[in-house]
Amino acid sequence: MPGFGRADKPEDFDYTVEGYGRHLDGVMVELGIRRAHLVVHDFGGP
Repeated sequence: MPGFGRADKPEDFDYTVEGYGRHLDGVMVELGIRRAHLVVHDFGGP
């Protein structure tokens, strides 16, 4: 995810929960993933 670890940190990225949701949706659409289970450790609170 943009901004985490060694991932790119573009200045024009929407660093909100909604922005990350749109980004993840776009990635899944691009890869043809219709359904997924997300297991996360921490996403800053929300």
